[in-house]
Amino acid sequence: MPRSPATPCRRRWQPQPHRRLLQVPDAAFPVFGSRGLRRTTLAEVAGRAGISKDTIHRYFPGKAALFTAMLTTRVNDFMPAVEAPRDPGPPTIRDRLAEVIHRAIVSGECRPVDPLGTARAFAGMFRVFAVAQELPGGKHIYPLAERTVVRILTDVFLHGLDVPAAGRPQTPRGAR
Repeated sequence: MPRSPATPCRRRWQPQPHRRLLQVPDAAFPVFGSRGLRRTTLAEVAGRAGISKDTIHRYFPGKAALFTAMLTTRVNDFMPAVEAPRDPGPPTIRDRLAEVIHRAIVSGECRPVDPLGTARAFAGMFRVFAVAQELPGGKHIYPLAERTVVRILTDVFLHGLDVPAAGRPQTPRGAR
């Protein structure tokens, strides 16, 4: 029986943008974790999410954008939401680190930088590393003791990848 013009056509598939924006990075996490960025394909992620590759492209322009969204989602899972300024209470670790950086700038040990922004960047390195360790197999692929992680990240943060100056100890290659 033909439909009358007044009867609306009911679609079998309905767009779900908010659900897809969460579903796709969640499905991507184990795929990127097991195959890496270079070897992962959007078709694999789509298959894991139960959607088409075209649906992924509707929300993410490419693999790099999806990878960034996945990392952002994971980092946000580990970090508390940014709160509005609160009543002054005890200083946070970030506040204490910013004060140490400020004192180092004043004493001439460090070049002038924004102490709070620098403290946030330093803390961010630790958060990103924590996310990488939580990827499927991350702890098994390259296991590191907590003290080693702190030493490596602190050294890279403070000295970058420059050639050590005379007198500064060099971290041994592959040290754990």
